Amino acid sequence: MTRVLLVEDDAFMVAVARQMLATGDYQVVIAATGRDAIKLIRERAPDVILLDLGLPDMEGTQLIPQLRTLSSCPLIVVSARDDTMTKVTALDLGADDYILKPFVSEELLARLRSVLRRATPSREIDRQHVAPGIDFDPELRVVRQADGRQTHLTTIESMLLGLLVSANPRPISRQSMHPVLFDRPWTRGDRTLDVHVHNLRQKLLGLSDGNLSIGSIRGIGYVLQIRGPA
Repeated sequence: MTRVLLVEDDAFMVAVARQMLATGDYQVVIAATGRDAIKLIRERAPDVILLDLGLPDMEGTQLIPQLRTLSSCPLIVVSARDDTMTKVTALDLGADDYILKPFVSEELLARLRSVLRRATPSREIDRQHVAPGIDFDPELRVVRQADGRQTHLTTIESMLLGLLVSANPRPISRQSMHPVLFDRPWTRGDRTLDVHVHNLRQKLLGLSDGNLSIGSIRGIGYVLQIRGPA
């Protein structure tokens, strides 16, 4: 049974979410504070995290980086905050998706199925040599340098890199990537993909000493940039 860590201090929201999740046959573990969430992620190893931002002991955006050091499982922010900056910040810090409160059962369960499906590695994809001295392991979601350095990717970042590697040396459009990564079409003004591209680009540049990056082609999309023969 899939285990969901619900980080939420509002008793009514906990009851509502628990009832919704029960219909999807999920096991629910509740954390009312950020401290409880850190403790439970170590003890219960959840498959997916639902995180409210307004916690009593800390801001949810402060908690995301801490949770990311403990687990690479999918993390969905569930919040009533509808401003673009909050959404971008949450995604920038490592969240895989963002759901607005109030939500209906069908949306919550669909988003969960989506992130869990994306988190399941494809057994058809083996470790790939993507640049001089750099390997990508999509199953473990890790990029490694020959000198032993490595960086861990979120689920979305790993899928994004896989798409870029598969398309290389051709660019790939936002319209093509968005449905694969987020199960919805790209619409003008949606910056979700851009945030994940930025995060992945920074990780690759830091690890590869500039040998591996992501280029932007105006009006087309993104392309993997490799310095030297791969």
